[in-house]
Amino acid sequence: MLLKITILLSVVFQVIAALMAIRLIKKTKYNLAWMLITIGLAALLVRRVVEFLPLVSDFQPQDFRLLFIWVGTISSLFFAMGVILIRQIFNYIYRVESERRHAESRMLSSVIAAEESERIRLSRELHDGLGPLMSSIKMTVSAIEQQAENENQKQLATNVNMLVQEALKSVKDISANLSPQMLNHFGLEQALANFINKVNDSKQLQIDFKMRAKHKRLPGNVEIIIYRVACELITNTFRHADAKKANLEIEAENTHLSLNYCDDGHGFDVDEVLVRHHGMGVANIYSRISSLHGSVDILSNPDEGMSVKIYIPLKHEHTR
Repeated sequence: MLLKITILLSVVFQVIAALMAIRLIKKTKYNLAWMLITIGLAALLVRRVVEFLPLVSDFQPQDFRLLFIWVGTISSLFFAMGVILIRQIFNYIYRVESERRHAESRMLSSVIAAEESERIRLSRELHDGLGPLMSSIKMTVSAIEQQAENENQKQLATNVNMLVQEALKSVKDISANLSPQMLNHFGLEQALANFINKVNDSKQLQIDFKMRAKHKRLPGNVEIIIYRVACELITNTFRHADAKKANLEIEAENTHLSLNYCDDGHGFDVDEVLVRHHGMGVANIYSRISSLHGSVDILSNPDEGMSVKIYIPLKHEHTR
């Protein structure tokens, strides 16, 4: 009885395996290796059925000894050939996965390029459009201030002039942050040094910055992304970490670029920020570095500060 149940279960599972193998033929693009394996499974199914028949009927398997031999030989042959050729399936899977990763990388690169293009457009609109308009207002208010008939009018014009001056400064700062001209003209090191100096001048956070590079300039997309990521890290520390000190080190060799950043802030739970609070700043860092085929390792725990290690492969021929 136990033998009958075991063989019956074997037949059932063999039927399921054969049907699934047949359904997968199309998904494997009619790969020869998988077709051979499917034929081998079908041959094994026939053999299991023949083995089960004597247990429920007067069928005598010895009458079909030659059939058993042929079925066993065919199944063994097709399985062996399928296993030998199965590398094609893995090559196909690897190719599909590689194409998917490249498509994602191209999409990320396109999104980032579109974002930078929009930043440049907005920066020009502010600098060339709103900037001159604010300057004209400032000149007009200055003229009104000089022609004021009494002290109250003069004080009012002075106050307006100060507000316009502050607005003009804000427009210039926003324009510079959207598309830092120093990055375009002088490179990553000078642009980051300028940004960090402004943070250090606030006296709320002191950042130690060092950069070692084999070449004066890096590929344009690398400079932009590293600049954005470094600024994002510093801004997060400045706004949320309640830190006093931070350290930023960038090293660019011929083959790779590495960025190490750490602060002495109160830290955070990385998984919680990404999953529960949808930390867009951290997520943007991951997506930007991913577009360069790089890796990001963020280590942080509550009350233990934060440490970030970034690695990006570089192609020497693209370095300028």
